[in-house]
Amino acid sequence: MASMEDIELQAGFTAHARILRPAAAVFLLAVSIYAGVLLSQGSERAGTAIAAYVHDVVASSRTGLGATEEARLAQVIVGESEAHNLDPLFILALIKTESEFNNWSRSSKGALGLMQIMPSTGRELAGALSLDWRGEATLLDPYTNVKIGVYYFNTLKSRYNHDTKLSLAAYNAGPRRVRELMQSGSPVGEAFSARVLAHYNEMKERSEAYANERKF
Repeated sequence: MASMEDIELQAGFTAHARILRPAAAVFLLAVSIYAGVLLSQGSERAGTAIAAYVHDVVASSRTGLGATEEARLAQVIVGESEAHNLDPLFILALIKTESEFNNWSRSSKGALGLMQIMPSTGRELAGALSLDWRGEATLLDPYTNVKIGVYYFNTLKSRYNHDTKLSLAAYNAGPRRVRELMQSGSPVGEAFSARVLAHYNEMKERSEAYANERKF
């Protein structure tokens, strides 16, 4: 049974949702219900605060998506991150670095979407995930793009023995390029990794302040 403190937390979350756009309110109300279940099982409040923070970051960015799509996107970011034992804030930082949350972003090299995935890589990973491949449309679907991107980073993390900097370098430049740089003794993806990690640290600090301000 939830304690009075837990009930007050959920009530506060519900009140916060009432002042937001309808789609955002639906997302936060859903999280508040989920929070009640988690808290009744003795889980930490941090997950609830992070889910709300992820939504606020997405909703305040120029995603090129509607409010309902943004609410669902926030859910997907949190869900896919947790499914692969990754911090949602880290994935949020990676998305910010890659595309600034612009769903329609295209790089000069042809990488697409929120997590800037190359079509050749996307097609291969879609097969591994048993997803329908519809060319560029697959990678411009925000939910599929995140699903593929998170899965890809997680496979790289396993490949590089959980070395975050090497995994980020491979995500950005490709495993082949990382291998070439390592063999030549050249620096490997330091600038990109530094940007992602800087965003990650910033988001961790802001999410803590966010939770404190809203009394999660």
